[in-house]
Amino acid sequence: LVGDQLAVVSGTVEAAAGTINLRGGTYTRPNAGDGYGSGLSGQSVWLTGTGKLLARGTETATPQSNGSVLLEVLGGGEVNISSRQENAGGHVVLAPGSVIDVSGATGSSSRSPAGTPSQTISRLAAAPVYQAASPGGRISITALNGALLEGELRAHAGEPAVAGGTLTVALARHDQLGSSSSGQTFGWSRAEAVHITLQPEQTRLVEQLSLAYGQSLSALDANIPLSTRLIEAGGFDDLSLSILNTDSGAVPQSASILIAAGTNLSLPGQIKINAPVIDMVGNNG
Repeated sequence: LVGDQLAVVSGTVEAAAGTINLRGGTYTRPNAGDGYGSGLSGQSVWLTGTGKLLARGTETATPQSNGSVLLEVLGGGEVNISSRQENAGGHVVLAPGSVIDVSGATGSSSRSPAGTPSQTISRLAAAPVYQAASPGGRISITALNGALLEGELRAHAGEPAVAGGTLTVALARHDQLGSSSSGQTFGWSRAEAVHITLQPEQTRLVEQLSLAYGQSLSALDANIPLSTRLIEAGGFDDLSLSILNTDSGAVPQSASILIAAGTNLSLPGQIKINAPVIDMVGNNG
């Protein structure tokens, strides 16, 4: 699913155990003869309050040439959302009520679980069927200008003994790219410090600021607030946070992962942070 100035999903897109890619807000308006371009105000990727991207695991039954049926339980798939293409892009907004779900599933499988003793089956006997569960999948969100993640993100395992999914959040640095003869710049008007802010609660800025797609979202620039409650409620095992380099070759500006006071996060898997600075805001020690 690809937009240009805007990519908006208000309905349900479903790809069971598959991959959903949603990209937009990457339009670049060229300026006359000087090699620079600029984006349009409000360009962004939106998942509205009724929008759902579903790539949940599923049980499948595939007929075989010998007349049998192969039963499988597939894991959660992938959902990738991006408002960045090279140095062009905009914001990502997941409005309250929106849902991204890559949870695993439970069901019947013809494949024996690991550790199950091998069995010798007569050609006349029915093939054994096992109860099985599959792992959660992957959600990836990449923004150039900033993002609001105020919906639900789900990547639960099919059952507790199986792995939950992975959440990846990335924000590009805002290096100044130079001015055109008309005074415009490519992508943004100044170099900015950018942050992914890990904090206990979700923001409610879509409602508080009455935001809607097509409006200017400059108030969201250079930051992605990310709630630990959102991560924990989503059943994720792994988390990856990254500040991405621009491709301009400009001198990098301040970029950091901020951890707000009172923030605690413990996951069964790994927490990976890739940023020049990790700053404990308002924390002692």
